[in-house]
Amino acid sequence: MGRKQKLDWLSEIEIEDLLEKDTALIANKVGLDVLIKLWEYLPSFNLYISTIPITKAKMRYIERFYDGGNAKQIATRLGISERTFYRLLSTLRKERRARSNARREGGRPPARKRAE
Repeated sequence: MGRKQKLDWLSEIEIEDLLEKDTALIANKVGLDVLIKLWEYLPSFNLYISTIPITKAKMRYIERFYDGGNAKQIATRLGISERTFYRLLSTLRKERRARSNARREGGRPPARKRAE
């Protein structure tokens, strides 16, 4: 990537009225300072922010903290429905079985599927 462009001068003027669509959304949701940092480090970069890592993190949280009786509490903590909790738990169990079967057969465990 190229050199970082210095944009600290933007804080010396009003630019909110110049923002459009995504730039306005970023400034409104996380702050103008974050938008300026994105411009400095990633100018003209098309950015898609996937939620797949968040779903994987939820699965990791479930795997770590689920004790068999606290599904509702975990679902509430993660901001998901109980149905989604059990769907993620089912995915975790299927992946665990597939890895276990692959180890037993001496093969390589299958790659983890993309979670929704």
